[in-house]
Amino acid sequence: MVRQQKRNLLAAELQKYVGDYELPGITASVYIKDGKTLYAHVPGQPDYELVYNGNDKFSLKILKGFYLQFDPAGTQKITGATFIQPNGSFAAKKK
Repeated sequence: MVRQQKRNLLAAELQKYVGDYELPGITASVYIKDGKTLYAHVPGQPDYELVYNGNDKFSLKILKGFYLQFDPAGTQKITGATFIQPNGSFAAKKK
């Protein structure tokens, strides 16, 4: 497995993650703010800034232990994501 080095991604690189992700009973949105920063929005919660960790995985900047892993890693076409939290992992399909 090839590991990607941590670095800031360009807006064009972030675009592949943008979209709506269906979780059971709720839809989360991933979007680019200010043309350079990726954010996640879950209804009823604040918007979360995402920090790139490499290999299509992002951490939530203000929440320790919370991640968003986009699938399949290493591809240009993202079909889903896994919301990883201390209380479990939740798979979401990209709409």
